[in-house]
Amino acid sequence: MRFPAGEPPIHTEVGQRRGGLIEFLGAEGTGAYGPYIPLRRGRYVARLRFRAGWASGGAAVLDVSADVGETRIASLPFEAARLAETGMAVELPFEAEADLAGVEIRLFCRPGFTGALEAVEIDPAPEDLSDNACWSRALARHGCSGDGGPSVQGTPDRDRRDIKPWHVASTLDS
Repeated sequence: MRFPAGEPPIHTEVGQRRGGLIEFLGAEGTGAYGPYIPLRRGRYVARLRFRAGWASGGAAVLDVSADVGETRIASLPFEAARLAETGMAVELPFEAEADLAGVEIRLFCRPGFTGALEAVEIDPAPEDLSDNACWSRALARHGCSGDGGPSVQGTPDRDRRDIKPWHVASTLDS
């Protein structure tokens, strides 16, 4: 499923909508959130696609939550300067252990984060990740784990503006 960044149901608090994109010019806060969709039990990949040619920089966090932000499923810090190495996309594999409601993909921008978001995507995980050993390797490759690494399962959030997942994700604090 692909959701263009410049259209509902993707929202922003600190970005600027321009030309079908959400542009980030260095402000700290919630850069993107939505689309608030149901997902059936299964394995998925959340993806943020950024516009090539932009002077992307700074740090941010890709986050997946359910229940309209109340339950954090997974979180992954990333550096915008490395987007070109990954095809201008950031991917986060995650697992819905039960059917989910109100699923949103969120982008939390640290001060100085710049870039232009083109789309938010949620796709079923590829078939080659169907067995647990392959899934574990994919999580490790993305810097995620189910054992207290940068991924977080079932953490309640009170208010979107209060969420600072990079405090959970120690890889950015070093």
